[in-house]
Amino acid sequence: MGLAAVCFWQKEFHIDDLLPVTLLLAGAAWPSLVPVMAGAFTLAAGLQREMNFASKLASAWLKNWRMWVLVSSLFLCHQCSVLTEIRHFSIIVWVAGCVQLLREPAQLKLWLREWRIALGPIYTMAATGSFVVHACTATTVAGASIAVLGVMVVVVASIALRPDNQELDAALLRWLPMKATAWPRTFGSRAKCHGILMVLSMVLLTLLLVAKGEHFLACSFLGLLVMEGARRTPSRRSAAAMGSRGATVVLQNSSCQQGRTRSWVCWWLSIA
Repeated sequence: MGLAAVCFWQKEFHIDDLLPVTLLLAGAAWPSLVPVMAGAFTLAAGLQREMNFASKLASAWLKNWRMWVLVSSLFLCHQCSVLTEIRHFSIIVWVAGCVQLLREPAQLKLWLREWRIALGPIYTMAATGSFVVHACTATTVAGASIAVLGVMVVVVASIALRPDNQELDAALLRWLPMKATAWPRTFGSRAKCHGILMVLSMVLLTLLLVAKGEHFLACSFLGLLVMEGARRTPSRRSAAAMGSRGATVVLQNSSCQQGRTRSWVCWWLSIA
């Protein structure tokens, strides 16, 4: 499961990688069939393509080893029946969502960048698990409907509308009518829809937690939503933009100063 996540959630993902990812997911679900699936992939794709995919998978693992560790641990805990309740999944969703939404100060945002990338699939898997558990145990039509809607929102946002996955997005657009659909086609529109749907998934999960009587967890999610709403206000966005420009100026001045220092050192060495 960890390797499948690393392969799918990489920036260099191509539509040709969809078959190996599917086989990796099937191997995680049925480990006894791994040799058979490996042989079938070799026959279907060829040895050269399999070696290319193995090299690409190794490169993706080196870049996103944090994602592999987290996804593998989550999958193992689920297989060992450690994660069984909506509360368990919701706590993981809160942690992943908190890291995703912490964007200020700029130094903290930069420090959490790799962990934001690694926790993206964790949010998807844990939120989906939470909605599925609630849908299976719901006693009202409204609760089950919210849970099903939550699954659809998370899947569409994290898989179909992932901003950096242009290959899969292009493949989906080829299946959809060009004029009859309002599917976002530009990077900016995909990123905007992705963010809106992710926030909507958090709102839906908060409502389900309130219905379950998990008020402390619901208040924790509400705090994240309030923090994100405050960050989106015009004044905060303009202040963040000014801070970003200031950081850029400081970085440029630092680079110029380093360039002058290197020039003086080279001049001194040439004289000496």
